[in-house]
Formats: sequence, structure tokens, C-alpha cells
Amino acid sequence: MFLCKLIFVIISFMKKKVFFLFAILILSLFVVIAFLFLNRSSDSLTDLEKEQAMSKILGRKPQDDSQVPLGDTVYNGKYISFKYPLKAKIYTQKVNSTPLPALGIEYFSFDLDNPRMIFSMDVIDVVQSVDPLGDYPSVKLRELQSNSYIKKDVFADDIKGVLYDKYSNSFEKTAFFYFNGNIFAISVQGNDKKAVEALFDKVINSTKFL
Repeated sequence: MFLCKLIFVIISFMKKKVFFLFAILILSLFVVIAFLFLNRSSDSLTDLEKEQAMSKILGRKPQDDSQVPLGDTVYNGKYISFKYPLKAKIYTQKVNSTPLPALGIEYFSFDLDNPRMIFSMDVIDVVQSVDPLGDYPSVKLRELQSNSYIKKDVFADDIKGVLYDKYSNSFEKTAFFYFNGNIFAISVQGNDKKAVEALFDKVINSTKFL
């Protein structure tokens, strides 16, 4: 009788041990499967899907640096010429998709990204006066805001002009020249001081009045 009870206890213990080992095996197998499932490599995205995903993150279409043109090109206008970056985006003032006529006799503007900058050039035909630059409204405005602008002399194509630097939340360099009855206004604005100065110097150092 005692032997039968002992055998029954041993068998019961073995069953419990086998069940316990089986449960551990099943749990381990489940953990391994779950790990492999969660860490499986996702299907590769197409170029279009990658671009769409980046556009959502950036809020704009991503720029492919490999397709950005390098170097400079030349603006050859009727009254002025100068070098500017080939990657510049030419800007045309429009209202309801209709280009606006230039306020002066010649106008040229472009934008640059990374860093963001805006360039503009105006040629204005002015009435002869004792001081053409001093009487020009844009110059007068900067003279009145002398606490915001630093005034300097500047030269382009051996013509002396006046330069106004502004340093606040953004940076501005605007130069005015008088040549052959016209006032030339050249301006660069942006948030990167060194980039603004570099672009301004590139244009001024290559400027030819025609």
C-alpha cells in the first residue's frame, strides 16, 4: 500500500515537472517569435514614398543637394551686370499670377536657401539734382533711421556709393550708386551675417555699370 502511494506521488511530481518545463518552453518560444516579429526589417520604401515622408516631416519638398547647381552665373542687364550664384531662384513679383511691372527701368531679384537670403537690384531713372543719392527716398529713410543703420562708403566698378548695414534679428546690406543719370540699389537680406556679406561682396566686386 505504501509502495503504491509512493509511486503515485512520484508520477504526480514528474507530471508537474514535465508540465512546468513544457510551459517554460512554450513561453520562451512565444518570446522569441514576438521578438522576431517586432524587429523584422520593414519593406523598403520607394523613392516617391521616401520623398513624401520627408515632405511631411519638413513641411516642404526636400532638396536634393546632388542636383543643386554649383558655381556662379552672370546677370547681364541693360544698365548693369554682375555675378550671382547659379543655384539662385529667380523671383518675379506677381499679383494673381500676373507679373508686376518694375517700378524702375530695370529690376532683378532672387532667393537662396540654406541659408535663406533675398537679393534685389533696382535701377531708377532720376531727375538730375545737386545730390541725387541724398534726395532719393530710400536713402533719406535710412538716414532718418540712423540708429538702425551703419553708413559707409562703398565702391563698385570704380564708382563711389553709399552702403547701409543693418544688424538686428536679420541682417541687411543695401548699397546705392549714382551713374549716368540712374540710381542703382543693390540689397541683400538674410539671417546669416557671413552669408549675407559673402553674397553682397560677390555681387559688388563683379558689378559693371553699363
